[in-house]
Amino acid sequence: MKSEIIQSEKRIIPFTLDLREGLFGFPLSFAEQMGFEESYVTYDTFLERVPENDQANFGRLWEGAQTEPIEIQSNFELRDLSGNARGFYIEAQLVPNPQESSTLIKGYLVQNASSELHQQRLAELQELLEMKDQSLAMIAHDLRNPISQVDGVLRLLKEEIEAEGQKEILKMAFDALDHTYQILGELNDATRNKVEGRSKIKLQEVPVKQLLKRLGNSFKIKLEEKDLTLKITAANQEVVWANEQKILRAIENLLSNAIKFSPKHGVITIRSWQESTCTCIEVADQGIGMPEDIRQNLFQGMNDSIRRAGTNGEQSIGIGLSIVKGVVDVHKGSIRVESEEGRGSRFIVCLPKPKA
Repeated sequence: MKSEIIQSEKRIIPFTLDLREGLFGFPLSFAEQMGFEESYVTYDTFLERVPENDQANFGRLWEGAQTEPIEIQSNFELRDLSGNARGFYIEAQLVPNPQESSTLIKGYLVQNASSELHQQRLAELQELLEMKDQSLAMIAHDLRNPISQVDGVLRLLKEEIEAEGQKEILKMAFDALDHTYQILGELNDATRNKVEGRSKIKLQEVPVKQLLKRLGNSFKIKLEEKDLTLKITAANQEVVWANEQKILRAIENLLSNAIKFSPKHGVITIRSWQESTCTCIEVADQGIGMPEDIRQNLFQGMNDSIRRAGTNGEQSIGIGLSIVKGVVDVHKGSIRVESEEGRGSRFIVCLPKPKA
């Protein structure tokens, strides 16, 4: 079945190119399909059917073939008589002739599936991806209810349990539930960002100083648990053109990671500054940092190679930074990371300013 599909989508067309006469020769059936009047067409006639961005490549090939032996391998498009672009792959070489200078190039064209078919398949694939993302978001949302019920039952049991051994087991159960909540939350955020990213999100002027102050207050308990100091520096006039909740969630992820990978009594700094077209927010820590191989794969979603436990054994599923990247992309911003193993990390997010 697979070979039938390939056969129906591709067609091999032999051709010759006489350099001396400047003529392309094709099978008559192909010439008729493309709307050429004869099976031989001049180089100039052929070139008129090639889109402008591919014409320069053909010009270089043509000039090079006049002076030295060549081998051609290239992709290009060719328009038929109706102006429809068809994709081709060309492979050819100069035919040696010991009696006289070689002037004949022989080769073949591989006609790819039509552009219309490609567009149809891309549309179908996009629809399937959207269905997958929506399904994952629904699953993540619906699983919260039964897990909340388990959480409620465990809290009731906690009131009845007195033995220390049983309390430790119960604590393990609560830790597992907390990790499950984290996974569901991040999965829901990741899929929701993809779905919402395909449509327009509501943007407004967001004061950076106010956003960061709100962020610091929400993490007060987590910071105290590790005896961490959070320093925030932002100017009153700094604003971004953004969806406040999404940007808050993105910076929350960065701060959460900074806390997770910082040692006790460490310092985390968040600062912002303005550039010509954007406002940048930096989250920096003095934690364990990361090697190059992890840094290169940070924003790729669930990836076992970037999962690491925090300095207090905190668990990670490796999806938080892909959520941040998704939020930044939706806002047409940028994110970069600077880190060295054992010397902390700096994440810099730059977001557009409001239009004047």
